[in-house]
Amino acid sequence: MGETNDPSSLRVGHAERDAVTQALVSHLVAGRLSLPEFEQRVRAATEARTRGDLSALFHDLPEPHGMAGTGGPSWARLPDALRTSLAAENLVALAEELTGSITYRRYRAGGVEIRRREVSIVGAVAVSQSRLVVWTSGSKHVDVPFTHPLWLALTISAERSRVLRISYRAEAFRSDRSGRVDLRLATDRAVELAHAAQRRTT
Repeated sequence: MGETNDPSSLRVGHAERDAVTQALVSHLVAGRLSLPEFEQRVRAATEARTRGDLSALFHDLPEPHGMAGTGGPSWARLPDALRTSLAAENLVALAEELTGSITYRRYRAGGVEIRRREVSIVGAVAVSQSRLVVWTSGSKHVDVPFTHPLWLALTISAERSRVLRISYRAEAFRSDRSGRVDLRLATDRAVELAHAAQRRTT
């Protein structure tokens, strides 16, 4: 069998499909997709076999596309520019290449309601002297300075010592959104990361 140089023909796996699903959730909550359109594209992502199948789902959408790299370790690490910025703020703790999930509950945005949806993610968590950053599937999901009032809207804890949980009410960050968002990232450093963030405000 001959080799192909066409990236669109490369086979995809669960990591790539999950990353694309998370990108579609971003477009749903931003109001770019109706709920039926979203459901249709998620089904297509689940059944996708190649990168071309996945990229076709974003033909009419801006970034994110969930197609950066392979959805693997490189997408679960902080980009160099962000890493440099955090280092300048005295980086206290950093954990990368984490797997986990985002769960939306009774979430409303752009006229769309999501009763409950859980999406797999990969990502990283960083705590500097100044802020908490959660990087998920190729973009910042949380970036809150410890001195900002929004910090009080976040709940951070370690579940079973190996899962870092970060929860918030969507309306605290955007007046046009409501509902609960729960991020869970698996790491043996969950307790350390939770304590590092909590100490910044005490």
